[in-house]
Amino acid sequence: MLIFILGILCAAGLFITFKFWDKYDVDPFFATVINYLISALISYFICAEKPTFASTVSVEWLPYAIGLGCISLIDFNLNSYVTKKLGIGVTSISSKLSLLIPVTLAIVLFDESVTALKVAGIVAAVVALVLISIRKGTEHAGGIRWKKIYYFLPLFVFAGSGTNDFLMLSLGRVNSGAQASDVTNVVFVVFTMAFLAGVVAFLLSLLTGKTSAKGFVKRRNIVGGVVMGVVSVCCFSLYLFGVGELTEKGWDGSVLASIYAIGVLTISVLCGIVGFKERFSTLNYVGIVVALASIAILSATA
Repeated sequence: MLIFILGILCAAGLFITFKFWDKYDVDPFFATVINYLISALISYFICAEKPTFASTVSVEWLPYAIGLGCISLIDFNLNSYVTKKLGIGVTSISSKLSLLIPVTLAIVLFDESVTALKVAGIVAAVVALVLISIRKGTEHAGGIRWKKIYYFLPLFVFAGSGTNDFLMLSLGRVNSGAQASDVTNVVFVVFTMAFLAGVVAFLLSLLTGKTSAKGFVKRRNIVGGVVMGVVSVCCFSLYLFGVGELTEKGWDGSVLASIYAIGVLTISVLCGIVGFKERFSTLNYVGIVVALASIAILSATA
């Protein structure tokens, strides 16, 4: 359980890093691609058994790793785009409600039990996520030309974030009981695929004239990407180890997904209050209390 908790703390560290990105005007796209490169390099060098093409193509977790690597970049940029068009409130709530996807798929595909206590815990988790996410002044930016596609953007965020979370959970379960070398190999493949997807996206942006190569050489983007890369490797590795360990002990994936989501958001909010002097409403504080209660309920079902 300790490893899983450490994974939650590291995941909250990702949000803290994003705060510094905003403070120092780091370009999210460039820094994210650099982040994936650094993450791939670190995970490769810490592999006890260096991955080869032959040893990788035959493993059962490869489709999950490829899918997660590709969708991570898509999900990140989709969230960024929707935030610009509809505001952080809509994006945040859509992203948080996506918890329902990994929870539902875990129950159905992993043949997990459904009890009244578990349902109560999951419902409390969803309520907590929404309450914590609500912010004043988060309406969509004015002056935009409304398009019909905008009605579907929250659904895209919901589906993208939920799929991303389910793939992470699936990788953790597949590697339950795995040795350290197995998990680090998974991390390497995921971040390598994410980096390659980022390179493709960058080249397409260059060809269409939407961006330039100058962004990569800016110091703040490089530093921001390197810091995020270190945190990302720690976060993802600990998550896989933690899910694998708890799965071996009989914990349900739906419970782990719920605890992880509300744990990360709650700690991130508390860090915002203490470290960044952010102001939160009464509803936000109620959400934190409900989140803690849902963690207690879900833990009791394990």
